[in-house]
Amino acid sequence: MILTEAIDTYVQRKRSSGLVFHKGEVELFAFCKHVGNIPLCRVSTPSVLSFLDDRLVSAATWRHKYRFLKRFVEFWSQRGAMPSLVLPPPRTLTGKIFTPYIYTRAEIRSL
Repeated sequence: MILTEAIDTYVQRKRSSGLVFHKGEVELFAFCKHVGNIPLCRVSTPSVLSFLDDRLVSAATWRHKYRFLKRFVEFWSQRGAMPSLVLPPPRTLTGKIFTPYIYTRAEIRSL
């Protein structure tokens, strides 16, 4: 089975269970565009990593892409259509540190 067929089948399965799954479909087809329409058995860990690290994205976006791909890979691995891939651990979300600035009375007057 080639990647586009696998994605279509996976998306239909998600939608039949009641999910809209639009964002997941977009991310999976972006992955297909990145690696090419190859057979599922040729999808490898380096190809997944190259897709995840292709552009500078926030940690939250990276984790969303990672989750969609991880679930897709698990779905097809459990059915024997593709090898089980060793994916890296998900990136940790780093919170932005907010440092409040307190204006002096002179600064407030000048505003």
